[in-house]
Amino acid sequence: MISVAVNGAEMLRLERERVAAGARSLPQYVRHRCGLPAGLVSNGVVADDLGVRRALERHVISFYVTEEEYAALRDQSSLPNGPGITVAQYARTRCDLSVRYVSKPGTQDRVREEDEAWAILNGLGLSADDYFED
Repeated sequence: MISVAVNGAEMLRLERERVAAGARSLPQYVRHRCGLPAGLVSNGVVADDLGVRRALERHVISFYVTEEEYAALRDQSSLPNGPGITVAQYARTRCDLSVRYVSKPGTQDRVREEDEAWAILNGLGLSADDYFED
């Protein structure tokens, strides 16, 4: 199993993309983005409530892979063939998300994550202010 950590804004963006791609679920969509077969069929409906209340809250999207699929992704993510990152981080990059290992409050990494989340929410036509309220 591969588990990909995302924040609330990233989760909302992936959900919109999932529907456009015709995937039944977010795990299925992430598998598809990683170049793995997903059997794409959609009900065409965006989930009304993904449980996203804040832009930076943590979510995990997990999906199963075979040993062969994992080995292929590990080869693509590892040096010398790939960028030298973990398989989970590689899956993030395949979904057009930036590599993010940590994002502690008060750090430059957190500022970058906040800026990215703000841009994602605005790009989705959502009021970013609503997802950053205390």
